[in-house]
Amino acid sequence: VDINNHPLIIMANEKKADLLQHPVCLVITERKWDMYGLKAYSLLIGVYVVFLTAFNAFILTSASPIDSPEKFNCTEFFRTTQKNETGNEARKEVLNQIFRTIVLVLNVARVVFFFWYGEFCLLTNQVKRIQWRQLKLPFIFLFDVLIYSLAFILASYDILWEPSCFQWQLGAVTIAMAWINLLLHMRLLNKIGIYIIIFQDVIFTFLKIAVVFVILLVGFALSFHILLSHRQEFTYPYDALLRTVIMMSGAMFFSFHPER
Repeated sequence: VDINNHPLIIMANEKKADLLQHPVCLVITERKWDMYGLKAYSLLIGVYVVFLTAFNAFILTSASPIDSPEKFNCTEFFRTTQKNETGNEARKEVLNQIFRTIVLVLNVARVVFFFWYGEFCLLTNQVKRIQWRQLKLPFIFLFDVLIYSLAFILASYDILWEPSCFQWQLGAVTIAMAWINLLLHMRLLNKIGIYIIIFQDVIFTFLKIAVVFVILLVGFALSFHILLSHRQEFTYPYDALLRTVIMMSGAMFFSFHPER
């Protein structure tokens, strides 16, 4: 049923927070949430928590250039470093295969049940009403698809190609993004969801004015590079930029400590 002309939908699209906070609107919203939304949300976040646990276990039990440099095509730095003795390599490999299977199965289940029957139908209805250039996909949907896609690539990487440093680095980035995605899913939780939304608004507000800080950082970084290029931390412009960012956070003694 098309409900784009529903008063609550119009209030939300127009960002009329004062109208949405009316007692009648709150009662209707809470009733719909208790009847339909809470069950679907609990299932969604429950599946994601299981996926996140399995994905973390898979990444942590996977081989890395530090522990097994002979399996990777990284630089000679890892080959000359001392190998970390972890022990129980056979047990670790078995656990890695188990968690890899769980990640792949959850990816398939996500595509079949959630994407095809739920979100795909929602997007199809939007396409019928508006054209592609007017289609606005929610950010959490795109981020969710990105996380599951990267996890699928990592879980099947060893099967399709030889291990490489790219796989190791991509796993480090994906595991951080997966935890951030959990934070986005927790926005609808009672009591703590409001703080996540406030944190999100603060980040977006900072990004809007970040251009001012970027200009100042680049200017000071280049100045420090010209004057202090004889020091290791200011030898190159990108090193000077990184050191200037650290100095901006208040850690100035790291750059000007007498012993250095």
